[in-house]
Amino acid sequence: MPADLTRQEAALSYHSYYHYSHWRDCGANTTDVRAMQSQAATAQLAAAAKLDKPVVLSEFGQSDCYCPAAEAVQAAGVGWFAWELINDHDQFGAFQGLLFANGTARSEKEVACLRQLAATGVEE
Repeated sequence: MPADLTRQEAALSYHSYYHYSHWRDCGANTTDVRAMQSQAATAQLAAAAKLDKPVVLSEFGQSDCYCPAAEAVQAAGVGWFAWELINDHDQFGAFQGLLFANGTARSEKEVACLRQLAATGVEE
């Protein structure tokens, strides 16, 4: 392990989940999801700025949380990508994933939102 790993890494990556073990609360608490993710993104941006590195949210997928989380993170100026998009294929099947293995969407609304956000990108 290098003595100062921050010199070796090109960017910072973080994971952020809204009440990880209570994922069923996401849909009813989208305002809280956005606020929590915005606060986390702002904190990560500050840490990355001190190291002069870009930052990306590399894992945040929970049913009904994808869209509000991505909206907040993107508005804060942090890049993101969704993790675990295929539902019900491993130990995370109950609360992760937007698509079933047959290609149908678990939530058309969430898929449409993420497509729109991805098409929009982060404004500079």
